[in-house]
Amino acid sequence: MTNLKAVLEGAKSQSTQSIEIPSHARIGHKCIFEHKNVMSAKSFDPFTHVYMFSIGFPPKLWMHLAGIFNNSQSPYLICFHSPRTVVDEYEFDVELITQTSTSMHGSSEGHTGYLYRRSITKRSTRENPCDPIFQDALDGVG
Repeated sequence: MTNLKAVLEGAKSQSTQSIEIPSHARIGHKCIFEHKNVMSAKSFDPFTHVYMFSIGFPPKLWMHLAGIFNNSQSPYLICFHSPRTVVDEYEFDVELITQTSTSMHGSSEGHTGYLYRRSITKRSTRENPCDPIFQDALDGVG
């Protein structure tokens, strides 16, 4: 996280510099860190990809995340749990696209990452499709 935060800060710094930076040297991103309590969220709208380093999540959190994911339009879910947990146990409305082995930098810890696609297409009927808890983050990358 420390390295990613440094890259994001570098990108932010580049965006405010008055000198022209060649396109091949620009970091560029639409990513932001927010520290919020996801238990306050009602959906993941308007985000297209929901990533969770889900190792060690308690059941109460899994149930809430499934509810807000299923209540959102987000088409993709990336996490570290198999369809047996994600689909069968917690009933996320997703289907597995692919999976891959991963390893943690600086340790021998390895996990399998899973990429899922929403199985039921949703359309927002809300006037502002952004959940209020994420509005500052959305404004920050807008």
